[in-house]
Amino acid sequence: MLNVIRPARFALAMAISPIFEKGRKFIEDKFRVSSRTATALVVVFVNLIGTTSLMALGIGLASLLSGVPVWAGR
Repeated sequence: MLNVIRPARFALAMAISPIFEKGRKFIEDKFRVSSRTATALVVVFVNLIGTTSLMALGIGLASLLSGVPVWAGR
């Protein structure tokens, strides 16, 4: 199954790599850190924000589809 979507994953990686490079360069220049440190910061930031966003989207969608509110009222 993974071999079927491998070309799409590769294309997506190639498409977003300039965005990561811009972010890495921005952090490197703004905070005057090494390229290695800037890369680590970008990876951590994107993973943290990406994971949190996807979890929130999934919880919101499950709440909407099930009709159960995320936050219980008093």
